[in-house]
This record gives sequence, structure tokens and C-alpha cells, in this order.
Amino acid sequence: MAEPRIVEDVFNRIRKTYFDSPIQKEVHRKRWEFVDDLFETARRTYPFMSNVTVLDYYRYSLRQVALQKQELEQPRPTPEQFWNAAYNFDPLNTPAGTVSNLQRILSSRNLESVPLGKYGGMNNARFELLPEIGALPTTDNVEGRISLTYAATDSGAISYPDGHPSEFEESRFRIRSTEDKKLRRFASLGWVIRVDGDSWARTGHVLVMDMDVGRDRHPWFVLASEWPAEFEDVNGGFTTHAEARVDRDDSSQPGVLPNGKNRTPVARIVPYNKPSDKISNPVLKQFWPNFDFIAERYGGDRSYDRTKLQFGPDLAHVMEWYWDPVTEEEVCFYKNGKEYMRYDRRTKQHTYPNTQDLHRSIVGEMCLFGMISPLSTTSPSSSRFLSLGERMEPSAQAPRQRQAPQMSTATDF
Repeated sequence: MAEPRIVEDVFNRIRKTYFDSPIQKEVHRKRWEFVDDLFETARRTYPFMSNVTVLDYYRYSLRQVALQKQELEQPRPTPEQFWNAAYNFDPLNTPAGTVSNLQRILSSRNLESVPLGKYGGMNNARFELLPEIGALPTTDNVEGRISLTYAATDSGAISYPDGHPSEFEESRFRIRSTEDKKLRRFASLGWVIRVDGDSWARTGHVLVMDMDVGRDRHPWFVLASEWPAEFEDVNGGFTTHAEARVDRDDSSQPGVLPNGKNRTPVARIVPYNKPSDKISNPVLKQFWPNFDFIAERYGGDRSYDRTKLQFGPDLAHVMEWYWDPVTEEEVCFYKNGKEYMRYDRRTKQHTYPNTQDLHRSIVGEMCLFGMISPLSTTSPSSSRFLSLGERMEPSAQAPRQRQAPQMSTATDF
């Protein structure tokens, strides 16, 4: 979840924390104390809250209740209307101040879970979506460490080890969305849940859609770093956290999909038993109770140390977009303050300022095929691209060349 920028953002976060907490079942006094504690913490944390009182919060909350009552009296959107609203979501080409149908639906409480389908054709592995605006929390937020303001954009930025620019690309590597299928900018739609009869549980994944041009708003699963818990934990908290690093083949970790052994941090959703290049209709519009789908992982664009496979894949970096008024581009940063990527709205082009420098920032991260290795400092031939088969046989020789990334379904690792 992005950091609050204005008072209303803080109020909304307090309300969400309250409604997600079992504290609602307690007596009035404990509920008031719970809200008061949340408010005081926020007031100490954010300077713009210094002159705001808890009474201001309660007035705001009452206004929201009145608005929600009006929304609940309106007809409930159908799943088809929801997916159409998501597919047509295009704020960068919408007049300023216009509220899209998707924003209107997500900001209301007048929508229950939406069917996604069954995973891998299994009738006992059914998934649905709990719609929620801004569900995917930011992990790399450098607010206060840079002078740029937040960008008024259509999406968040993301970097994951298997989707990182190759070490074999030149400095200032540029790419358009038509040149590959990797996820770079996204809009989150809500939490993925696995349904079993009348019960359900969050997988930890957020369903996001690819906001790059020409991608048909293609859906992906992204494992969040934290999400609301269904039950109170031993420390009295109501948030589940995904560990930064986990053991390989630990199927007890959140984020493991059916028939899998390792968690799936980032995966592209495609129809089951159907090649990706044979998809005729946008997948976002195919979600339905009987829609068969599978998750695809990508890897293979860089050198890995396959001897260090004791850990499962690492989480993605989720970043905010900022606006650079000099170059008139969107730009995002790793938590260490290093620039990661730029996006030019005019050319629809992504630019990585220095891919070798970026590569050094992810050395040691765990990917699909192992731990990312440092760039070679010996002969150029030793840093050539290696296929998956060659990585398993380090002595094998092959000419250096760009190849299509290796692909695997999420159940294969």
C-alpha cells in the first residue's frame, strides 16, 4: 500500500485497518481506544497531520458511511461489468478529474468477490478476486530522499529478479512493450483468494494488470510483502507477512500455488493447455468460474549460480513512479535511492539508465534458476548467454546470442 500523501489517505488507512480487524466484535470502549491509538500513531508519523484532530477523523468516517449507504442502494456491478471496467481503465488518456468506472467500482463496497476460474483444470482449486484499490503494498519507497514529486500516473512500477534487464544489454537499454512480455508497470485489482466450499483464504497474491501499451491489460499474480490476516496472530497483529527469503521446496510458505513446491512471487496468467501465442481474446475478459488457467514464470536472461538453490524465489520490488520535470518522464527508484527505470509517455518507451549498475544491485537475489551471479570480470566470452541446459552443464560451449527467455509453469519448481 502506498504511503499516505494527504489527510484523507491517512483517514482511509485508519478506516481500513479498523474494518479489517476483529476489534469490531469488542465493546465500544475498546473500539474507540483502538481507533484513537491508530490516529495518534499517524499524527506522530506524518507532519501534515499535526493540526488534525481525532474528531475530524470521526466526521470524515460518518460522511463515508453515508456515501457507502448510497452506493449499496445502487445495483451491484456484475463480474462482466467489473472486467470491462478494468479493461477500459486508461487514466492517462482520460480528461483530468474524470473518475473511471473501475475507480468507482473499487472505491465502493458494493461488490463481492469476482470469479477467476480453476487452476490447472482442477475443480478443487478454484480462485476468486476480492476487489480492492491499491492492494499491492509498496516495498521500495524513497520518499523524502529525492526532490521529485509523485507522478500522476496510471500505475505502479515493479522489478522482479527474473524480469530484470539482462546483463548483456548495453548501457541505457531502451525497450518498448511490443518487444517482450515482461511486467514493468501495473495497476492492482485486488486480492486473490482460494475458495473451498463456503470457506476461503488469501493466497498472498494480488491480481494486477499490465498497463503497458498493447498488452490488453494482461493479468499477472504478484505476491505481496504483506496482506490482511483472517485471524489474530500470536503478537496480536492482523497482518500476514511474506518472508524476504525462504527455503526452497518449503510448500508451507504463503504464495505456493496448487501442485507447487515453491512460492510464486510473479507470474503471468494464461489459459491452461493453450500456447500463449494462440490467445485470441484478452485473458482479463475470460475470467469465469469454469475458466482454466495456469501461471507462467520467466527466467534465463542472465547468469545464475545453480549450486545455490537452497532458497526459493525472492519477492518483487514494488516502487512508486515520480515525475522528472526536466526530462518530462516518469522515473522510479530502488529503496537504496538508485534510479531503476524511466518511462516516456510520448514514445511509450522504457529506459534503464545503466543496466550493468542495476545488475550489481540484484546480485545475490534468488530467481527461478538460482542465485544471480556477479558479472564476469574475465574474458568477454565467459559472460555470454547460457541456455538452461548449459547452466546445468557449465563446461558446455555455445556461441553467445540473445535467446528467448526460458519459461516454466508455476507448478514446475
